[in-house]
Amino acid sequence: MPLTGREVTVDNSGSGLPGERALDADDEAALQRAEVALAALRSTAAMAFGEDLAVAEAALRAARGGPEAVEPSLAALYDAAHCIKGLGGSLGFDLLTEIGRRLCARLKRRHREEADILILADAHLRAMRRVLDEDLRGDGGETGTALLAALDAQ
Repeated sequence: MPLTGREVTVDNSGSGLPGERALDADDEAALQRAEVALAALRSTAAMAFGEDLAVAEAALRAARGGPEAVEPSLAALYDAAHCIKGLGGSLGFDLLTEIGRRLCARLKRRHREEADILILADAHLRAMRRVLDEDLRGDGGETGTALLAALDAQ
């Protein structure tokens, strides 16, 4: 959503107190540069998410390597999912953020049920992969609703 031409609350008095004023030419130019930069980030988002998702998928594979690998691998999986969760909304992938939030929550509250958590993590990562493969922006529409419902059913 472009911000140019909008009223904003700023400190324009030097007093530290907020005041209302219209954006000036410098503000407009700065906002336009920021919007261009954000658009560029959005265009490469799938690649950035793909790297984090590959790390998460590798951590899940490592967790299946034996009991001693579970804890460090799930920690790495959590870190990657947390990165995806954090960037998703900023880059137009709200559905990816929601799936990441759900995966992080499940990883935090698990009760040493490694087999179950690995199955759940796999389902979440497959859902994330689908979001990226199908470029499901925003909430993902009907497909996003279906993905979240499938995750809820597990």
